[in-house]
Amino acid sequence: LTGDFACFYGGGDGPLPGLDDTFEANARRALIIEFPAPPCLGDIDNDGIVGGADLGLLLGSWGACPSGPCLADLNNDGMVTGSDLGLLLGQWGACP
Repeated sequence: LTGDFACFYGGGDGPLPGLDDTFEANARRALIIEFPAPPCLGDIDNDGIVGGADLGLLLGSWGACPSGPCLADLNNDGMVTGSDLGLLLGQWGACP
């Protein structure tokens, strides 16, 4: 599992403490987990599209990454190189 999630075990049937579910004494409890969509690899500016702006950011970051976040280092190897460029170009277009 990735993303933010929470687990809940209700320990059986019946009303939940603090909730007004008295209309159904034998209510079943359910858990809904929502996961955010995975980030779109190559969408450096986070606008939902891998395009020219992302390419410019990647090329402007070419070489060894400084300490701290290096958003254009798509393969997390500490450098912005042709491998990152290939990953970006492979994702070109609208993010899913």
